[in-house]
Parts: sequence; C-alpha cells; structure tokens
Amino acid sequence: MTDYENFMNDTLRYSGLNAERLQNKTKGYQFVNNIPKKTLFIKLNPDISQAQIAFLSNGIRNFFQDQSSYVLIKQQIVDSFNSVTSIFNIFVAVIAAISLFIAFFLLLVASTQNVNDAIWEYGVLRSMGMTKAEGLRIYLYEAYIVVISAAILGTLVGFLTAAAVAVQFYSFIELPIEMAFPWVLFISMMVMSLITVMLAVCAPVRAVNNRQIAGVLKGQA
Repeated sequence: MTDYENFMNDTLRYSGLNAERLQNKTKGYQFVNNIPKKTLFIKLNPDISQAQIAFLSNGIRNFFQDQSSYVLIKQQIVDSFNSVTSIFNIFVAVIAAISLFIAFFLLLVASTQNVNDAIWEYGVLRSMGMTKAEGLRIYLYEAYIVVISAAILGTLVGFLTAAAVAVQFYSFIELPIEMAFPWVLFISMMVMSLITVMLAVCAPVRAVNNRQIAGVLKGQA
C-alpha cells in the first residue's frame, strides 16, 4: 500500500493536481492509510496496441515490488479463457468421435443379438402381414427411445455438474458468471447419435428381411 501511495502521489504531481485540490474532490471519503482505494483499475484506449499494453503493465509491475501486488490484464485473461475453451471443445469432439465409433460397433452387436433372439417372433409378425418397413421401424423406435432417454439424462447430469464446477471456479477468481448452453455441440452430438443408431439397427434387420418368412420361422438363413 505504501508503493500504491507513492504511485498515486507521483501521478498527481505529474497531472498538476495538488493535495489541496485532491482533498476538495475527495471530501467525505474515508481513506485507509491515505489511500482512496485498495484496487487500481486502469482503463486504456481501445485502439492501443498489444506492445503498448505490455509496456504499461510491465512498468506498473516494476513499480510495485512487494509480493502482495499483482497486475491482471483483462484482454489476456479473456484470451486465455478462449484458448482453454477452444482446446476443451476439440478435446470433447475427439472423445465424442471415439465414443461414437466404439458405440456403433457395440450397438451393432447388441442389435444383431436382439434381432437373432427375437427372430421367431419377428417371423410370426411377418407371416401375419407386417411389412419389412414396419419391422425395421419397430427396432428403430426401440433403439431411438433408449438413446434419446440416455441422451437427455446424460445432458442434464453433465450440465448440472459443469455448472456447479464453473460457479465454484468463477467464485474463486471473482469474475461474473455467464451460463451458456452449447447448443451447436448438443445438436451435432444428437444428430451423430441418431445416425449411428440408424446404421447399427438397419444392418441386422435388413439381413433378416432378406430371408424367406419360412426360413425366419425355422431360424434358418
């Protein structure tokens, strides 16, 4: 705080504002150690260059030599957060692609086994007049219900967890909290999930639809 007082006095001396005029302007203020504020905010010209910002911030850092003083630049903090957000989005996209790739084969195996287990019932329905398209839609609707339910539950749990972590993090750094739902990422993931389900279900069902109904009832290829 002593360095801050010296810095303020030097600024007043260079600006031509003497102590008497300062007292008149700040009459009624309750200063602590002759200092009006414990935090110094500097608003710069928006057209200033990065080199000038670095020159000014380094000069202020050199002036305040005690370890309790530090200089934060808003633009650098914003750029750092944007960089972290971009890297995090790329990381999420890579993990999502790997997860969907693995989920496709798992779903393909599960759908094939599900069709084979219920092949006799499916053959009975075909013999009763159910068309191939209707049979395909039955398995698609079943898979879509499971996937959409899991996606809604996972999205709610994930968003609430991320919101709790973000609130705690922003409380520590004392920055305003802004909640923004990643609609683009959510919609793209849902579309890829639905396409994955459709591909994984259509393959085994179409393989069964290509068989004769009598062969399906007998469990033959």
